[in-house]
Amino acid sequence: MTDQIIFPASIVDESAYLLEKSAKYPLTFHIILTIDGEVKSKIIREALTASLALHPKLQCILTKNYPSTKSWFRYCWKYLNIDSRDILTETEDTEPEYGSREVLSYFMKNHFSPYLDISRHPPLRVKIIKQKGRIIMVFLFHHAAVDGLSGLMFVQSFVQNYEKIFYHQNEGGYRPPDFKSISRPEINSPFCGFSLPNFYNNLKYASEFMLQPPTPIITEGDKKSDGDAIAVCREIPPDQYIKIRADAKKYRTTLNHYLLSTAFLTIKKWNQEAANRAGRIYVNVSVNLRSPKESHILGNLLSGVNISLKTDSINHRKEILSMLRKKWIFLKDNMIAQKTIDFSWFLRPIPLGIKKIISNINLMRPFSPSIALPNLGVYSPNPTHRDENGYHCLGPACITKVIPLTLILPWPQIALLIYNERMIFNLTAFRSHVSQKEADKLLDCFIRQLTD
Repeated sequence: MTDQIIFPASIVDESAYLLEKSAKYPLTFHIILTIDGEVKSKIIREALTASLALHPKLQCILTKNYPSTKSWFRYCWKYLNIDSRDILTETEDTEPEYGSREVLSYFMKNHFSPYLDISRHPPLRVKIIKQKGRIIMVFLFHHAAVDGLSGLMFVQSFVQNYEKIFYHQNEGGYRPPDFKSISRPEINSPFCGFSLPNFYNNLKYASEFMLQPPTPIITEGDKKSDGDAIAVCREIPPDQYIKIRADAKKYRTTLNHYLLSTAFLTIKKWNQEAANRAGRIYVNVSVNLRSPKESHILGNLLSGVNISLKTDSINHRKEILSMLRKKWIFLKDNMIAQKTIDFSWFLRPIPLGIKKIISNINLMRPFSPSIALPNLGVYSPNPTHRDENGYHCLGPACITKVIPLTLILPWPQIALLIYNERMIFNLTAFRSHVSQKEADKLLDCFIRQLTD
């Protein structure tokens, strides 16, 4: 009977799925663990199955074939009651040593497929790549089901379940799926709590893109490539991380704002060296809409806002930070991140056929920022069990690296995750927009601006 359980997909889930179909590129992301030491495949399978029981949304497929007239208007998630055997694959990798700068490109070419059809398969795939003395564990998530923070939560759940099973601390027995753990973003009518000043400010924010289009990062890319993606990764060691936090404190600002100011300085410098292009630079940042009660719930509960500055105004970091503070107060006071999600309220009563037509209209390009800068924060997959170097453990093995590979979109993204006092940056983009050489140079330019 469990295979007949269905529940409505949120309009955010639905929109992400339709956008993928129209844009012809996958809305998926990876989380990659490098694990040094011995791990047991049997316990990995048991831990994955236990984690799936805690998060049943990842055991579903998206469907419009269900017995209700609502199927004309909305998709639903259909529960399949799967286990680790349905999502896990293992392979050997005997490739000789490669440079650290080429590692992500090598694995993306040989192991990391970004495609996942969630109308036929669950929105999660896991791959184990076995190497001598270590494994690479790749989690592939579909953004129509969960956001990046949710992906990290699931990986944390897996690590902790592995520990419980390995050390015989698991409670055992059958765990029924917890459907109450499935959360949907709170979407209100844009007219709820209407006030003229708030409406004017939201209109001002939305119209800025059209009146002052974003200045893109000047790159050549490889125009012959078709859908190929690139990823570049850099790791900043603990001593430099401490220095960056001290620098942010010196300016009396947060790490997020310090990173934002670095992004603006980097893009201005990059474009000046390429073609001396002026204009307005837009940086997209993620905003977590989870309430305190939803802090550990999987779903699509992230929004995004665009922060822009004119190129001519980007000079000294202190002045940039002052402008960013004012802009952030404006965004927060007017609830721009929540209102961005609330706009999807208008799509609710529209039939699926018309929604598909709307999604086929290329709306991404006019609203493309210059760059996206998602900060996934400090990650602690297993804080109660670490080795002598501070790395989190997986039984007797240790997790030496965590890399989030964000969505591949028509604009570059530089994502940050902090693990074991190390800042891990990765830049993702389409090869047709940014070449491998340009991606290396751009990320190096950003890090130099950050650390100098």
